[in-house]
Amino acid sequence: MPLSGYLRDPRFKPLTSSVPAGKYIFKQGDRGRTMFIVVNGTVQLLDKEGNDEVVVANLVNGQFFGEKALYEEASFFRAYSAKAKTFTTVVEFSKQSLPLIEQIIPDLTVRVFQVAEMRLDKCNALLRILRPFSEAERIKRAIQFFSTFAGKAFSDGKQKGMEIQVLPDDIRRITNVEANRVEEYLNDLIARKQLIKISTGYVVPEGVNGSDAEVKSIHPRD
Repeated sequence: MPLSGYLRDPRFKPLTSSVPAGKYIFKQGDRGRTMFIVVNGTVQLLDKEGNDEVVVANLVNGQFFGEKALYEEASFFRAYSAKAKTFTTVVEFSKQSLPLIEQIIPDLTVRVFQVAEMRLDKCNALLRILRPFSEAERIKRAIQFFSTFAGKAFSDGKQKGMEIQVLPDDIRRITNVEANRVEEYLNDLIARKQLIKISTGYVVPEGVNGSDAEVKSIHPRD
């Protein structure tokens, strides 16, 4: 059963609170001891970049964050800020509450470690993007990353592929390639039909949308 199915249990009520849109649940660098599950609404995870904040993830009904609380004995520093994008309800609990939580969600710990493993895979993929010296290779790997971890199937009746809802600035941030150079590479891919521009981002056409073997056909010119 999805986590959202368990959250209606009345035993969660003492652990449940509402957060108005725009309010921080916690800020990056705060110390914490608790984990959160989103009951409804949307929570943004934000990373500080200079004077700005970059959206790392949007979490919705049944998704969780702050899971470090389950395997840390002492309080820990929050790696990101968490902010309610919309009016949001969350369940908040500490490691001490885990026996009660596991009465309601018996496989919670297994679910948490499965998500932690997936998030580690994403971190490793991001590190892999920065490894090559070539700007073209870093951008190629960034497109592969977004296609693998954030892509969704696309079809408009004429073209099939993987839609990635990203902006050139998203690619700039994770590749460390200058903005104007990112634009040049993306335009080059579009001109050679290796990438399609749509209103919500880009589509990686079928045949270059995922595995290493397929994505090797994307080669922006240096």
